[in-house]
Amino acid sequence: MSRITIPFWKVEATGNDFVYLPSLPEEVSIQSLSKPSDGGMQSLREWAPLLCDRHKGIGADGVLWTREGGTDEVPFMGFLNPDGSDAGMCGNGGRCFAALHPEARAIDVHGVHYPVHHIESEGIGSAGQENGQSVGNGNIEGNDSMIALTFPGEIMVQHLGPVEPLAHLGEVFQVFTGTEHVVVCQPASYHELEALRQHEIFQPKVTNASECLAYADGRFVRTFERGVEALTKSCGTGVVASALAWWSTQPFEGASNVESINMYTDGGELHVGAKRTGDHTFVACTLQGPAGKRFEGQISLPYPTS
Repeated sequence: MSRITIPFWKVEATGNDFVYLPSLPEEVSIQSLSKPSDGGMQSLREWAPLLCDRHKGIGADGVLWTREGGTDEVPFMGFLNPDGSDAGMCGNGGRCFAALHPEARAIDVHGVHYPVHHIESEGIGSAGQENGQSVGNGNIEGNDSMIALTFPGEIMVQHLGPVEPLAHLGEVFQVFTGTEHVVVCQPASYHELEALRQHEIFQPKVTNASECLAYADGRFVRTFERGVEALTKSCGTGVVASALAWWSTQPFEGASNVESINMYTDGGELHVGAKRTGDHTFVACTLQGPAGKRFEGQISLPYPTS
């Protein structure tokens, strides 16, 4: 077993952090990106736990990568959870990816195009560093972009009712925002969100689970993420799912009803907008907030010699 060195960038959006691989060695084929290798550590799926390990690796909530086949205006984005599973869409990861590709007008995730809009740049990153501040021998970048990402098509909120044995959490809402989510609008503990995420009715793929509570001038969201197997500082698709779930409990005032709300997470503030087309249906759903690069480096990873 030999080792191979690859470059990486650390990116972050409202506390949701990712390892981005701007280029992959030729030895890491597209085939090895899509399924585990037969032996050794040549698959990106097998590298993901090492890259995301906060003690022995770089540390992150997931791995972003790209490959040839896209265009400058619509680049391809891949995303893996820390356990190596394919997460589908990642809202904050998508906004980070767009921040690194300022020419992009949309990102391609499994053939679905998510439009992006670069609104403005800020001198202070969401992590609080001043732009270009040097730290040791490295460089931490805090020049965030304000990125709005749009979810294409219609999104429906399903009202499942209370779910036993967690009926005390009230009604459960199921929403697909490029990945599976369930939402409750009552306070839920860490272990209750974990139990909801793994509930038998969502098997075999299970789901992400969020609580969405009244807070300040909007709602506060915590999400127990599949593949991370913990609460994260922020989950973009979970924030969108939570906003839509909350709106679906309110009276529908007509097809021209445009919704807009501030959403708060442990990692910072996001903004969600949508056009409501029915009691439980929405289009033109957008997620807006800061995203940017924090630092870059290289990491040595195990790689089979044959």
